[in-house]
This record gives sequence, structure tokens and C-alpha cells, in this order.
Amino acid sequence: AVGGALLSLFIYGLNLPRRWKLRHLPGPTPLPFLGNLASVAKNGLHVQRNVWTTTYGPVFVWWRGRLPVVVASTPEDARKVVLKLNDKKSSMPNLAASEDAKEMQKHSLVFAGMSQARQLRAAWQPVFHSTSLAEYAAPMREGAKRLMSRLESAEKEGKEVNIWRLLGDMTMDVVGTTAFGVDLQTQSDTSIDGSSEDPSQSFTAAAQTIFRNGGLGSNPFIVVAIALPFLTPLLKLLASFMKHLDLLPKSLKDSGIANKVLTEKALALTTAAQREKADNSDMPAIGSFLYRFASEKNGLNTHAVASQAFVFMLAGYETTANTLACSIYNLAAHPQAMERAVAEVDAFGDNMPEFKDLGQFPFIEAVVNESLRMYPPATGIIPRHTEEEFELGGYTVPAGIDISVNIYHMHYDPANFADPTVFRPQRFVKGDPEFEEHHPYAHMPFGGGARVCIGMKFALEEVKLVLVSILRGFHIELSPGQVPMKLGKGITLGPDNGIFCKISSRHK
Repeated sequence: AVGGALLSLFIYGLNLPRRWKLRHLPGPTPLPFLGNLASVAKNGLHVQRNVWTTTYGPVFVWWRGRLPVVVASTPEDARKVVLKLNDKKSSMPNLAASEDAKEMQKHSLVFAGMSQARQLRAAWQPVFHSTSLAEYAAPMREGAKRLMSRLESAEKEGKEVNIWRLLGDMTMDVVGTTAFGVDLQTQSDTSIDGSSEDPSQSFTAAAQTIFRNGGLGSNPFIVVAIALPFLTPLLKLLASFMKHLDLLPKSLKDSGIANKVLTEKALALTTAAQREKADNSDMPAIGSFLYRFASEKNGLNTHAVASQAFVFMLAGYETTANTLACSIYNLAAHPQAMERAVAEVDAFGDNMPEFKDLGQFPFIEAVVNESLRMYPPATGIIPRHTEEEFELGGYTVPAGIDISVNIYHMHYDPANFADPTVFRPQRFVKGDPEFEEHHPYAHMPFGGGARVCIGMKFALEEVKLVLVSILRGFHIELSPGQVPMKLGKGITLGPDNGIFCKISSRHK
């Protein structure tokens, strides 16, 4: 009986029916239960998928545990996937520890199916209207002003700074004022070392912990839950038991603390916004996204609204901080580009730009686009789900299969961008001799189609405004040993431990 049970379990782990359906697609050989997760956990998803693309071609299948993921790696195939396949069916296990966190994850825009996503995106639309974006320029400039004060302190002390951490504090500061209408106190400390690294003491550290420890290479519970989803309840029980005995690895303990801190904060702020609306029914919805969500009749319950707050707290911090840090890194490593960017900033004059002025910085915009090409926050889209047979790159993908787009590979494919490993922002400047025409889906750091990142314009506005502020005030020099940038293996692509610089004022 035991032998029969083990044999049945082994056959289950092989998932032979699906492997047979996809036998015509090239790809790495999967292991029972694990699939190809071991390689991804070891090397990072963006690196491993590039290896597979080189080995198997632009369309291949890899196995996320027992579940197959077909990967598209050309702009035309990417266009087909994001325009024709809008539904998502997440294969990620729900490891949320509390009932509140579990309920909030069900309403996440990141993993929502198309019908739910339409409702959520409709609720978000007023938040990212051009009128709203213009209003956010003021709190963004205020966040940048606080950052400038910290950089001035760094210059006076003559110490190198981890500018990535300071930028993270600044972007979380902006999240607090724009999304919640509160000061999260992430830049109240003038220390040049950044806020506390303890996720229980700092919202920035909590968000950073979730991104750093959420990758397959840093959380064995996720790997096991994907490989053996029926063990998810047992894993939660085991984690709780280990936590009680203080046996959890520090990374998992910190992740649990971080999720608890941000979940509780999102719920508390949501409840406060709803109470404020009830007490002040005639008050205009000013100062925060959350107040607008709580004010409007969008059909979202408390957990659904809190879920949007939670997602924005993470995405508004991480994407913007990484893009800013990578843009500054690229400029500091390329003096000619830095000189051109500074000249463009100086030509604008002494006033800080408004939202409507950002079109006057084409080279700054090109620097950001090139940095997003080289270091896209998301290296591939969350898989779309086929409801019927789907033609892709000369192959027929059966119904019921996840398809993802290899954004990172497209950004580094010489067929799409000449000399792709070279930082060349002028390739994005129309009218420049080195301007390059490229397929509209060759560059998609924010995804594409109906599921394109809804906060894209907000993030780009903040990046450009803050970049202008920094370049106007300071000269930045990379500390030795920073080139090439060492990348982390977290959920998103970004610096591993930071970007270390020396700061000096341009106006002594």
C-alpha cells in the first residue's frame, strides 16, 4: 500500500498529461514536483530565462513546479500575448499568515482575473488622470526637498552614501503623502545612512524586505508550496511552530514581520479614511488616493480598498526607487551623459518644474527609458492564461496554459537594440543622430496591453521630478567597485545591496 501511494505521488509529481500535451515545445527537462525551480532559485529568473532562450529559442516552456509556463521572447509575440490574452490565473500559493492578509491578497490588482481587474482599474482611473498627476507634483517636490537636506548632510560629513536607500526613504515618503495623506516619517531622520533596516521599525525596510525575500532563491517555503501546493496549510503551521520556538531563519522572520506591519497599516489607514468620509461627508477628496477610494461608490469593500493601499505602498516605493537609483548610477558611470543631462536641467532655469513642464526634458526622459531598458523592474509579465488554443511563434499552445513574456531578453536582444549592453540614452531621443526606431513592444518595462502598469505615469513623473532636483543641486561620483552593478534576486530587478556614492554640491 505504501509503495502504491509513493508511486502515485511520483506520477503526480511528473504531471505526465500536461507534459504530453506540451511535448512539441522545446524547453528544459523538468524534475518531478520541482520542475525547473532549482535553476531559477539558484540563478535568478531573469538570468535563467535568458539562458533558456539562447538554448531553446524565442518560444519555450519551463516548469514552475508541476505547472508549465510558456515564454515568448520577441516583440511581435509579446504584442500578441498582451493584446489577446488579458486574463491572469496566478499559480502562486497564498501563503498569507493572517485572515486579513489572505482576504486582501484576493483583491490584489496584480493577480486579479480580468473581470475583477476591470473593476479595480476603473476605481484607479481618477487617481491617475492628468489633472490628478498635476496635483501630485507638489508632494513629490516636497519629498525631493527633504532628500536634498539629507544629501547636504552627507556632503558636510564627507561620507559616502547608499543613495539607493535614501531614494527608497524618499519614495516611501511620497507614497505616504500622495496615497494616504499622512507623513510616514521615512525622511524625518536626517541621518545619511537611511532609515532603520528593521522591518518592524521602518515602512521602507518592511517594503524592501518583502521584495528582497520574496524571490524563489530566498524563500524555500514558496518553492515547496509551488512544488507541493497541497502542503500549503502544513507549511503555514510549520512556519508558525518554528516562529514560536524562534527557529525561523532571519529572512523568513523578517518577511513575516514586514507583511504584518504593512497589512496592519493598510487596513488602519483604510478604516481611518472611511471614518473620515463618514464624519465629513461634504469634504472634497483631496490629499490621498485612499480618501478617493473610500469616498467613491466603486463597489470595493474595506479589504479590497486596503489591498490597493498595500499594493501601492509596495509598488510606489520599489519601482520608483530602483528606477531613480539605476538612472543616477548610469549617469554617474557615464560622464558625457551626465554632462548633457545637467546642461538640460540648467537650461530650464531655477524654478522647479511642474507636471506640465516635464516635456522640456527629453534627454532626462531618455536616460530614464534607457535605464528601464537595462534594469526593468519586472523582467517578465505575470503570466496570461490561455482559454483556448493560441498560436505563438509557429507553435500551438493548448488551452489552460500560462504564457509569459521575457521582457529582460527583449531589452538585451541585439535584434531590438544595437549594442544592448551599452548605456546609450540618445537611442530614445527623437532627432538625435543615434536615435533608434524599435518595435513598440521591444521596450515594455511596465508591461503592456490592457494589463499595463496603471501607475506608470505616476512613477515616471516622480522619477523625472526627483532626478531634475538631484542633478540641479549635486555632483554624484560612484564609489570604487560599483561597475558593473550587482543585481539582486528578489521579486523585482534592482541593486543587490545598494549604490554607493560621494556627493558634492554644484553651488559652493
